[in-house]
Amino acid sequence: MSYRSGMPTAFEEQIRRLGLDERTCVGSKQLREWCERNKEQCYIPEWLLKQWGISVDSDLTSSQEGQSLVGLLSQRGEV
Repeated sequence: MSYRSGMPTAFEEQIRRLGLDERTCVGSKQLREWCERNKEQCYIPEWLLKQWGISVDSDLTSSQEGQSLVGLLSQRGEV
């Protein structure tokens, strides 16, 4: 069983704010700009980053534990 917080991610909040869903987010210029600005700080689904050709620093770590962002999100059940 994986742990999932009841709090939405910043990405999920942005999707809701823009009124998007999985089908419409790829075509959103506003979402793409937000993702480009926040790609190093926020979780963004890998499939979407690939679709747009956006790369992320694979060495991102959380400041407190030196753990990779992917590892942290995996523990929270978000990947």
